[in-house]
Amino acid sequence: MKKLLLSGLLGIFGLCFPASLRAQFIGYTTPQSVQQRMLNAVTVPTTAIVPNLGQSVHSLTYTAVSCTGVDIRLEASNDGVNFFAISADATDTAPNPIGGVTGTGGVTAVGYYPVVRVNLLTVIGGACSVTAFYAGTSTIQPTPTQINQQAAGYRFPVTSNTVTSNAFTTIALPTPFGNSRGSLWIQCSAACAAGGVVTIFASPADTTPIGSTSITTASVRTITGLQKFDVPGFSTNRVFVGITPTAASANTWTIVYNFWQPGLDPFLANDLVGSSEAQSAYPVSCDNYSPISTTASVVLKSGLANKNIHVCSITLVPAAADNVAIVEGTGATCGTGTTGVVGGSTAATGLNLLAGAVYAPGSGFGQIFQTAVAGNDLCVLVSAATQLSGGFSWSIF
Repeated sequence: MKKLLLSGLLGIFGLCFPASLRAQFIGYTTPQSVQQRMLNAVTVPTTAIVPNLGQSVHSLTYTAVSCTGVDIRLEASNDGVNFFAISADATDTAPNPIGGVTGTGGVTAVGYYPVVRVNLLTVIGGACSVTAFYAGTSTIQPTPTQINQQAAGYRFPVTSNTVTSNAFTTIALPTPFGNSRGSLWIQCSAACAAGGVVTIFASPADTTPIGSTSITTASVRTITGLQKFDVPGFSTNRVFVGITPTAASANTWTIVYNFWQPGLDPFLANDLVGSSEAQSAYPVSCDNYSPISTTASVVLKSGLANKNIHVCSITLVPAAADNVAIVEGTGATCGTGTTGVVGGSTAATGLNLLAGAVYAPGSGFGQIFQTAVAGNDLCVLVSAATQLSGGFSWSIF
């Protein structure tokens, strides 16, 4: 009798509710997590879709065996077709250890997206293989962070382990703090070949440097080791990095743009990159000023033994169109061992200034460039016998 009664009651109440309501899924009662190997000893660029169980916190870690360069990140999409980055790029494996720990690293991201994938953009090295693991959960969202200092929201790879003599297109980078202020870090796999020049532009356009303003130009030094070039601050949502390749060379270079975080001491920001370059505890404050008035190539400042010339600001205004390069070296107008400091090593490869154009980077506080070789003179080379006026602030130590 009890069984018959229970069966009758279930039948009665079951008829009171539609089948769709009885089958409705009301969600998980515990956080959902995903842990999965996404890439297994992959040797070429590839992507892999992450299983979606509603996770909103994403972590990607990887190992790169015998690699000279990788670039890997997390991406998301709302339609499964158009993807966008949701994490910083994990980069900087040997022999370019700009990010610190090499051969392993990772990134994190937060937010729910219909589709999430791992994108291995770059694999460099003959025996390079990459293995990547994903972990995700739907718990409280933490602040995105880097893993093993391989990625940060304020550091963007411009190029990674690229042959230095390869032609480049202008590369656009978003400014995380709405300002171009930062440092460009360059490292070649061997001594950089001559002729490499990097120019930073600010522009209101998002895709091309239309109506752009040249912020600064730096000549890549012909040395082995990490090179740093500070970039002055311009309010802009994009910067464009133009790269003039070096002379024919089998060398490769990695170039990273490190934006300075507001309120963070510039030298502390540079130190976070993890380079071995020694930094002064305080920025350079130039306590000397010299005017510039010439119609020909001239020595701006004579060098002193075992000391480098540091420049914190410079203003150049030509009366007519002129190619102007700032170089270092010895002898008459730096004619011996000539190396470009701003522009190339000749006037023809210098700044292309129009009549009345004002080139004036720097504020007098904080170095914008320096001579690379202790004892070298600092010179300006010009292509036209026209009046060049201006001045520069400097210090020597």
